[in-house]
Amino acid sequence: MLRLFLLAGGIYLAFFLFWRFFYFFRNPRRDIPKGDAIVAPADGKVIYIQKVLKGQVPLAIKKSAIRLDEIIGLEEFKDHDGYLFGIFLSPFSVHRNRSPIAGRVIKKHYLRAPRNITMLKIGFTSFFNLKPYEQDSEYIVRNERNTIVIQGTRCTVAVTQIADAWINRIICRIAEGEYLAKGEEFGLIRMGSQVDLFLPEQDAVKIQVEVGDTVYAGETVLVSFDT
Repeated sequence: MLRLFLLAGGIYLAFFLFWRFFYFFRNPRRDIPKGDAIVAPADGKVIYIQKVLKGQVPLAIKKSAIRLDEIIGLEEFKDHDGYLFGIFLSPFSVHRNRSPIAGRVIKKHYLRAPRNITMLKIGFTSFFNLKPYEQDSEYIVRNERNTIVIQGTRCTVAVTQIADAWINRIICRIAEGEYLAKGEEFGLIRMGSQVDLFLPEQDAVKIQVEVGDTVYAGETVLVSFDT
């Protein structure tokens, strides 16, 4: 019995070390779509696509809508209608973050949190497909986050990296004024995370994904342009 226990423990430890130091940091090649389409900034499951009206987001975490600047911490977008996409990354997702469009980083904003809240609940609802996935998930508005605003030729978007309670750190290797190609890697969030994308509303756009879809950073088209 002791040998079986030690064997099981050794297998678990080997699996954990493989995941922790190798599998988690994998960086598979991605086929970046050509054209102006907006691609996913992260791998994972789409947990919400919310219409933003007058700077407010009707997420299922409060009885009333919350202001957009409470989510992305930026004044630039708070009075704009638009769409907010939430992508939850499981422990087995690729955690490399990629630019959804080609453009210049015009702002970088980091918001520290006194204490991060765990994402275990949304991991549970996501795994068992219990909608709305974000129900009562306060981490969306309370956890540590980092946002970059990317200005492209067709649109300007904000990408927000949100940390989990078990996070080591948010990594963002791009600075204000630098240029990102579409699908170019700019950072990652160690050991668990969510990535949001805000797109101000404009004419001739079509959302190509639905809540519950699995997306891949730099490869899956979130939004296309009709013209």
